[in-house]
Amino acid sequence: MGLLSTAAKAAISSGANFAMFLELDLISESGGVWSSATERYWSGTYSKQFQPTGDDAASTWAPTGNFGRISPVESSEDFRANGLTVEIGGLPATSMRAGTLTAPNYKDRPARWILAVMDADDTVIWHKIMYYTIDVLTYAIIGSGGTPAGLVRCSLEHEVTRATRLNTRRYSHSDQTEEYPGDLGFYHLAYLASDAEVYWGSNGTTFK
Repeated sequence: MGLLSTAAKAAISSGANFAMFLELDLISESGGVWSSATERYWSGTYSKQFQPTGDDAASTWAPTGNFGRISPVESSEDFRANGLTVEIGGLPATSMRAGTLTAPNYKDRPARWILAVMDADDTVIWHKIMYYTIDVLTYAIIGSGGTPAGLVRCSLEHEVTRATRLNTRRYSHSDQTEEYPGDLGFYHLAYLASDAEVYWGSNGTTFK
């Protein structure tokens, strides 16, 4: 318990409340324009204002109540943190994006999982931030009749593990359009890298 603050230790000894926060930094596309779409959830029962260490301001975190599940947080024998699987549910079905996200929207995007200790007034008195990247993300609508609820399930990969992977990106036109549909930045790359003669100007053909 040496990593905890004195206040956190005192709160735990007197029966503290524990909470989990999850932040997903996604990107969305509309009309060919890509923009950030960060989603934030926590394990409470109401919308909460919370400012993690290092953030410029507090953000609003959507409640998931007890409709959540998390895999054990473990480390491998070489002291590298393993991945994490998180399920969060109980959200309004209208907030879900089931069927609208593809891998370019979330694959290898940043994610933060935060474990917090709160006092009797639900004030966060200690928290630990763990940084991940998103590997797999799925949305689903659960329940029939009444008011359906949404469920998000994501597999997170620790940033250290991702950094040790070999980069298999080819930086080709097809690779670029998988992440950014309609982008022609690499369209002529194969020609430019070959021995083709390039003619500049408006007359005649561009490539010979």
